[in-house]
Amino acid sequence: MFRRSRLVVLFLVIVVLAGVWLQGCTAGGQTGKNSGGSSPQAENKPAADPGAKAAPDFNLKGLDSREYRLADFRGKKVLINFWTTWCPYCLEEMPLLQKFHEQNKDGGWQVLTVDITSSEKSLADVQNYIKSKGFTFPVLLDEKGEVASRYGVRSIPASYILNEQGQVIKTKVGPFSEKEIEELGRLK
Repeated sequence: MFRRSRLVVLFLVIVVLAGVWLQGCTAGGQTGKNSGGSSPQAENKPAADPGAKAAPDFNLKGLDSREYRLADFRGKKVLINFWTTWCPYCLEEMPLLQKFHEQNKDGGWQVLTVDITSSEKSLADVQNYIKSKGFTFPVLLDEKGEVASRYGVRSIPASYILNEQGQVIKTKVGPFSEKEIEELGRLK
């Protein structure tokens, strides 16, 4: 009897841990306007959208020691990507974000990656990773996790696409594919 109850408890613990693990890093690449799952045509509206919400403003220090304020990028489309060095899906998409940054930095786009530094083992991990890969996009440090919380980030990577007015017109949970990054570059 005692052995059977231990097996039931062990099984329940495994099920709970598996659920936490599956939900922890990525939610499987869901996309949609404000996570609502609208059609691709509606997601790609570039102009002010009466139904779109203004992205929460923030002021974060970057790895380059500069201060970055989201409001300073009004007039440009902005890709905000929340990530960490311990998330394999985040690391998988970073080269695609670099490619997008290089191809679109002069075309009215700004890529801002936000490392959720509060969940990292050390800042040195972030610095070493970015330096070793030669990434040139701004890496902002969410040292207290407050910006991720304001954006409602529950799984990573999580990306928010803003129009020129600073409104969130599309969200992406999970890593971008190469095709999705190419389509994003064609967003008018």
